[in-house]
Amino acid sequence: MKVLIGSTIPILTHDRKGSGGWVNVLIKSLSRSSQVSMVFQVSIVGKRFGAWSLTQSENNYQIAAVWWSPIHWKRTISAVNEIIRKNEIDILDVQGCEFWQSYLYTFTDIPTVYTLQGSAQEVSRVFWKDFRYIGRKRVLRHLISWIKIIFQSLDYFLRGRFEYLTLRKGKYFIGRTDWDRRLINPSKKYFHIDRKIQDIFFTDSWVQKKNDSFISILLVQGHYSIKGSFFLLKRLSELASKTGLKIELSIAGRFRQYGYSRLLRDVALKHDFVEVVFLGSLTSTQLLSQYLKASLVVVPSWTENSSNALAEALCVGTPVIASLVGGNANYIDGKSEFLFEHEQPGSFESAVTKALESDKLCQEGLRKYALERFNGTIFMKSYERVYKHILSLENRS
Repeated sequence: MKVLIGSTIPILTHDRKGSGGWVNVLIKSLSRSSQVSMVFQVSIVGKRFGAWSLTQSENNYQIAAVWWSPIHWKRTISAVNEIIRKNEIDILDVQGCEFWQSYLYTFTDIPTVYTLQGSAQEVSRVFWKDFRYIGRKRVLRHLISWIKIIFQSLDYFLRGRFEYLTLRKGKYFIGRTDWDRRLINPSKKYFHIDRKIQDIFFTDSWVQKKNDSFISILLVQGHYSIKGSFFLLKRLSELASKTGLKIELSIAGRFRQYGYSRLLRDVALKHDFVEVVFLGSLTSTQLLSQYLKASLVVVPSWTENSSNALAEALCVGTPVIASLVGGNANYIDGKSEFLFEHEQPGSFESAVTKALESDKLCQEGLRKYALERFNGTIFMKSYERVYKHILSLENRS
């Protein structure tokens, strides 16, 4: 069986720092499968990714980037179909429906399944919620940043329109949570497969640190609004002011000169009760180090389907709390005390307190549950089973 992974991110090495980690994990797993003879990845990219436009081969894995333009989109589809015919691909797995390029893959000539990541429509709906916690808005001082943020919100709105078309036209979908299952029309074919976490997060376990006066908080991907950085800063400042705790907040993410990142840096300087450290983009090894160092991982997202940070923290054993949105509740294994509601008074503080006071047995139980759930062997076998089932359905039709 030959599998084509369709994405929007051109990744030429498995260790590339930054984005696309979920694609790497899937490709690595499929490359080890006895049922998959070859894994291909095609990325529909624009000229800003010109440096990544070449083709590269690694063992039984090949990658190619395909140019696109709004004017010549039919030419892009033809190029993807040529790759499919030339390499005799059996099935196409598109990573995510929330990118506008995903819609182009609906015009391909082979059985296609969409692996759900998040929802652009949902991001567009909640995009501005975090800005209510920013405090005073200095629009003129950060005019360029606000313009970039407005254009980003427009981008998510338009991506949501393409996502809607993709969900309507697509036939097969792979999801991870009860939440993303509800995005799919019941007339479509939905398959549940839990995510696979990178192997490095299975190697070390968190050790409890007792310090009644200091806590270290970690926030991953805090560089855009739906991750709730402003909300978290405000709530941690209130907590530090009320309890006298010394709090250090470390934020990982791809921070830019302007936009949300610029506003976040400016707001962080004004919080006297919380020391903020901007970590930048981290490799998997660096991120593991931060999980082991932190007292608590917080996932305060305004929308989330299957959070990498939540799953990784659970696998490492670091105490973690998350907002009660999207698929977060599916990952906490019934521990509702580690979930909080943004708008409910005292909910965040209660979750922080309970997570920090939870005993070692509780954390070990969550870790054991996560290690079993995000098992790589189960993940690979599930994909093999789903691909074969789709191909059998298509052959019958």
